[in-house]
Amino acid sequence: MIKSKGLRAPKKKSMKKVSIGKKSMKKVSLGKKTIKKRSLGKKVIKKGSPGAKREGQRVPRKGLAVDDFAQKRSVEDALALLAIPGHMRHEFLSSRVDTRLYLDYDEVLESPLTPEILTDRKDKVIARLDALLGPFSEDKTIVYYSIASRHGFSPRHGKFKVSFRPFVRGLSIPYTEIPLLLRSMQQDDFWDMSVYKEGEQLLAAINGVKDRDDPRVLTKEHADDPDAWYVAQILDDNALPFHMPLDLGHSTTSSTTSLTSSTLRESNVDAVLVRDVLACLRSERFRDYASWRTVGFALKSLGDDVYLQEFQEFSRIPEYDSTAAQKACRELFERASTNGVTFGTLRHWAKEDNAEGYQRHPSRASCVTMS
Repeated sequence: MIKSKGLRAPKKKSMKKVSIGKKSMKKVSLGKKTIKKRSLGKKVIKKGSPGAKREGQRVPRKGLAVDDFAQKRSVEDALALLAIPGHMRHEFLSSRVDTRLYLDYDEVLESPLTPEILTDRKDKVIARLDALLGPFSEDKTIVYYSIASRHGFSPRHGKFKVSFRPFVRGLSIPYTEIPLLLRSMQQDDFWDMSVYKEGEQLLAAINGVKDRDDPRVLTKEHADDPDAWYVAQILDDNALPFHMPLDLGHSTTSSTTSLTSSTLRESNVDAVLVRDVLACLRSERFRDYASWRTVGFALKSLGDDVYLQEFQEFSRIPEYDSTAAQKACRELFERASTNGVTFGTLRHWAKEDNAEGYQRHPSRASCVTMS
């Protein structure tokens, strides 16, 4: 609200108030001369108005630099803030940040929500989730999911809203590739596709409300679940890094391609990471035949002979540094099957065998960016 303090016109003199743009002007007649005087005043923001900043409320983006709008916090600090019920914080995702696989289902209804309606919609969400994650399970990738919810009357819509947000553990993916995954599985007509904006995305945070006018809280599926399960930026230590294959990711239709277990290659694992993980394994891993073979299968799962050299170097210990041993490495890689073993197994072993060394290249987020 603009509160003006204009000049007081002399009595018996005519005075008109004219509006130019958004500025108020007083036209004061003084004898034969007419002077336009710009009104002075202070910009007053009432408590409770849209421009007022409330305690704990996120600052609107409105052209602010990212550092002024959102802060990077340690995982521990972020979880402490998110544990406060009714906060208005959001996760801030930018560029190609890797996150948990998260999904969003929304439905607006005219009538009040009943237990039967909520049960029916949750059953549908679970059915879609199981279908979406099926190929990962076939590939022996261990994935779990937890479903947050925020149901009730939506003041914005003036109607009742069903809202489920599943978070998947065991996978990490650039959040902007999630729509590609959903299209490849022909599920883009079921999930809300607006929560993966290129460049930057605000994601409502667990235990929080959108704003003071909408009291619905994003609630955990089970009260004793760790809050970390519901934070997109906090990744599990053994999360499988996943990128959409290019031939699927850029398909223009949702019906021409589908995701199968053969496409689940950890395409963002590079040679540096492979060597770092192998360096963390204790010597028993390559002296025991079963463990040695598992390492070979895990590296083979990353793509044919791509990491054959790393496997051969891994196998080059004194008692096995022979032509026959190197031949055995090649023969193992020539096998068509990897017995369902993935690189995630090696990550898990590396953490067990040398936790300190493994943390130099962790998959878990060391910080969370929030508004």
